[in-house]
Amino acid sequence: MSLNADFSKIENHEQLAYIEENEGNHPITDGIVWNMMLLGIGWELDDKTIPEFYFRMQFQDKLFGPLMQSSNGSRPITLDEIRAHKGLRVNVALEKRQTWVNRMVKSWFRDQEQSISGQVGGE
Repeated sequence: MSLNADFSKIENHEQLAYIEENEGNHPITDGIVWNMMLLGIGWELDDKTIPEFYFRMQFQDKLFGPLMQSSNGSRPITLDEIRAHKGLRVNVALEKRQTWVNRMVKSWFRDQEQSISGQVGGE
């Protein structure tokens, strides 16, 4: 299934979501769309889902580092940037917090295990 996003409910979406006509999505908008999938926050960013989105993004950033890339390297997406995208809709199901947290911790644990195994096995 493809990841589809609808920007039409975002206030000022013509200026906020796109770089230029036919140039693609703004990098912050793209980052939020992809984070919605990774964070299991679906259907729409609204007053109810924005705090949960921000919590999960902060949690994910602490475990793996920010996914947003800029010319100066990776950086977190700010709460103001998220709020500016209120109304963004994606075809992602909402994952319960505990299920999502368990998935992230297991993923972090696997990464650490592989890293340590590589260090120990390389001696």
